[in-house]
Amino acid sequence: MIQCLACEDWFHESCCNLRERPSSREGTPISPKKTILDQITEEDDDAASETSSYGLPPPLISGEEYECFICGSCVSQSAVLRRWAGTCGTLMVIRDSPADPWRRLNGIDVDDQHPIEVNDTQDTSKAGMKRPLSPSAIDEPDAKRVKPSHEADMDFTTCLAPPQHQAAQRVLSALDKKGCAPFLGSGDLFLKSGFRERWCRCKSCLTSLQDSPWLLEEEETYEPPEDPDSGLSLEELGMRALERLPRDKAINGIHAFNEMRDDLVKFLRPFAQEGKVVNESDVRGFFEVLKQAQQDKKDT
Repeated sequence: MIQCLACEDWFHESCCNLRERPSSREGTPISPKKTILDQITEEDDDAASETSSYGLPPPLISGEEYECFICGSCVSQSAVLRRWAGTCGTLMVIRDSPADPWRRLNGIDVDDQHPIEVNDTQDTSKAGMKRPLSPSAIDEPDAKRVKPSHEADMDFTTCLAPPQHQAAQRVLSALDKKGCAPFLGSGDLFLKSGFRERWCRCKSCLTSLQDSPWLLEEEETYEPPEDPDSGLSLEELGMRALERLPRDKAINGIHAFNEMRDDLVKFLRPFAQEGKVVNESDVRGFFEVLKQAQQDKKDT
């Protein structure tokens, strides 16, 4: 499951259109026995092994391709996220019509285009042809180019946000209509690594970003302090608690425990001899009698 960065709700991959929802009528396919070679191959590709073991296709966007996920409900409430939806480094899953398959949407910046290269050793008919973009170049965000430190302190007056992606805007506009089912997409965003450094810092964009501080700075994750008693058993914890009590109270506590244990054994013995099942009402009745006996001792 995937957690939204904004509302912290959890979503199944099928709800985000990353995979087709498996049919509940179909049983889990039994995977054949794997050889040593198959196991070595699967260790090299964990994502593929997890999907193949359950008979599911790989997701359109794997967990290694993005840093954070934001659900469509939270995206619709943020002007910045709506503006950047579908652009470079902001992945979406959409389709053009209900009859079309789902596809991933990731805009490519103009800066990612490679210059034309000419190879004199090749045929002249191929000279001047543009070398196709490699998948790594397409998916690599521009934020990996570290900006100079002085640029972070500048007050930009020109908006550097990319143009809105028309396909993404069609999906978000369709979701804004009341009663409209998400046939073209759910509006979820998958933000690639370094997305906080890619935002435009002009006055207009910065005002909208400041309304959602988690888009600018990573929130600190709370980690509870280590419990020194976490590795101790109940018996060890009980003995430690007795050692902290005064001697007379510790002795009285041990006597009270032994008496309750003896009474409980006497109460459960008939059930064991007759093969009866101990119900909740039987246990509650035992402790009611025990409380009444203790109250009678105090009254006397």
